[in-house]
Amino acid sequence: AYDISLGLVGSEMCIRDRSKGVYCLGALLRHNPPAQEQFLALDGVPTLQLLLWEIVEASLELDTTDHDPAASPYPCESLTKPDVQLLIKILSIVVDLTDNTAELTRPTHPSMMRALQAEADVWLGMGLRALACAGSKRAGSNGAIEKGLDTVDTLAGLLASSAQQGTLRKFVGINEDPAAVPEETPEIVAARVARSFAVAARVVRQTVSVLQAQMDDPGSGLCNEYTEELLEAARGLLEKVDPSSSS
Repeated sequence: AYDISLGLVGSEMCIRDRSKGVYCLGALLRHNPPAQEQFLALDGVPTLQLLLWEIVEASLELDTTDHDPAASPYPCESLTKPDVQLLIKILSIVVDLTDNTAELTRPTHPSMMRALQAEADVWLGMGLRALACAGSKRAGSNGAIEKGLDTVDTLAGLLASSAQQGTLRKFVGINEDPAAVPEETPEIVAARVARSFAVAARVVRQTVSVLQAQMDDPGSGLCNEYTEELLEAARGLLEKVDPSSSS
């Protein structure tokens, strides 16, 4: 038997403690379908999204006069290394639950997977923001790039499966009434997914450039086997999100 109620009350307190609590929440939900059901009942998925938005809100509101949208779709001027690490840590809960779907013993609950698939484009967008900033001079590190690549890889797969299964939720504007927004046609959904993958290609291509620059500069201290492995992983991910890049 699971002592779910007490565990989830604790997890809510952990979430409010942000970085210290995200790990305990992930451990609570992993391989624990009953806890996942109650997490959904407590509006846990919107809570995770709120945490993500709180982290990036400052960068969205910042006067980004130095940001070049042609170079990267996401501004990183106000994000710090701990911010990027926390973004990836929160998204790792989604990644973990997605990966556990195929487990034979206590896989992720179907209701949880439907909830995650419904918001797949949101998760991927946040993962791309984390990866983009992981490669920035202010907030970046190769360790964060490695985790960002793994995160984007899984979340891109989640979005693709969501689109195929028709579980992606309709787009609703900030001030719109969801009930008043008509259901999206398959063509509109396909266009949304295509836009997400186009942004993914830009961000991953940017990451390839960052890693290639490190390999091309022996004096950077980053021209090593680890960076080379990351570069190969980034190129492999680019081929997944943009198959035309391999031609």
